[in-house]
Amino acid sequence: MRRQERFGVSMYLAGVAAESMLRAYHHPDRPFDERHNLELLLGNCEIDRLGEAARQRLRGPLQTAHLLWSSLFRFAPEGMIRRHLHRARLDWDVARNSDPLRVKCGKLFDACAEIVIVGDRRWTRN
Repeated sequence: MRRQERFGVSMYLAGVAAESMLRAYHHPDRPFDERHNLELLLGNCEIDRLGEAARQRLRGPLQTAHLLWSSLFRFAPEGMIRRHLHRARLDWDVARNSDPLRVKCGKLFDACAEIVIVGDRRWTRN
């Protein structure tokens, strides 16, 4: 989707992949109702399975994903996401001649990919 420049759906799907990976580590004794909040999902992970080192490694990518992703992107047109980025001042660091949606899609994709990679490595080691 990203290669086809469908940035809105790419951002949504990247976030869903990260959310799904975090849900795989959900602690069985905790309530299962984080409502797409990635920070709460990480907080409710079973530390013994995920590991403290992995949890620390996920903090940066998780903060990026938390800022840039919303489950509401599922049906949002790209113009609405652009306005969201601008109103939330998330596009302040994008060069004037660059497309903020493209840039932030890349940052979100990289952050979510890191979450999935770290989670996958831990999962296959357990």
